[in-house]
Amino acid sequence: MNGRLNRIVEKLRDKAYRDAYVEAHVKVGIPHQIRALRDQAGRNWSQAELGRRSGKPANVISRLEDPDSGGNTIRTCLEMASAFDVALLVKFVSFGRFLKEYEDVSPQALEVPSFTSDPGLAEAPVPKTNILNAGIDVTQAGQPAYFIQVKFHLNSTLADYRPEEEKLAGKINYAGKSYEFQDSLLSQRYSDRASIGG
Repeated sequence: MNGRLNRIVEKLRDKAYRDAYVEAHVKVGIPHQIRALRDQAGRNWSQAELGRRSGKPANVISRLEDPDSGGNTIRTCLEMASAFDVALLVKFVSFGRFLKEYEDVSPQALEVPSFTSDPGLAEAPVPKTNILNAGIDVTQAGQPAYFIQVKFHLNSTLADYRPEEEKLAGKINYAGKSYEFQDSLLSQRYSDRASIGG
């Protein structure tokens, strides 16, 4: 822990301080994030625009962005989440997690993409080959070692698995065909009918 965090943790040993610390951060954090989301690049909304999207007058938005107003209920936060088209997460957490969440409270750290521009929801491109995702019991020196997930390109070769050991071998039956393979981390070569051994 750094010096600043050590000082905060020391103060948090007092229960009254802990309670006040959480309350202050929530009361200040929500209004600041509403403002950060409104000003976020790609939005750049006025208070009137956020009011239009949330069904509230601009003076109410001004109050919601004021940490001294104390007007942010869970219902209001849900309405703001809907207006910004983002999720709202309200949960009880440890103080360690709470402190981590508030390490960076810059406007950039408070920005959140809307649902339609969320990179975490971008669909992976669909490959044009037939792919079988399959589990394989891996053997080493003729003995079962462990189970891994692999991907077969059925019209070409075995590909896209990450072996944990230097040499692996395995076999799977699919649609009447037997697929065997061996691999070395050095070669990273695959084939449908490799010999087992080595």
